[in-house]
Amino acid sequence: PGPTGAPEGSEVKMDDGNPDVVVEVVNSDV
Repeated sequence: PGPTGAPEGSEVKMDDGNPDVVVEVVNSDV
């Protein structure tokens, strides 16, 4: 899973290594 709707979130995902956690953060940001 790369493009979850936000290009920036994708980078964070790779950095964090936890797509699930990043997805939640992205939702919170929106």
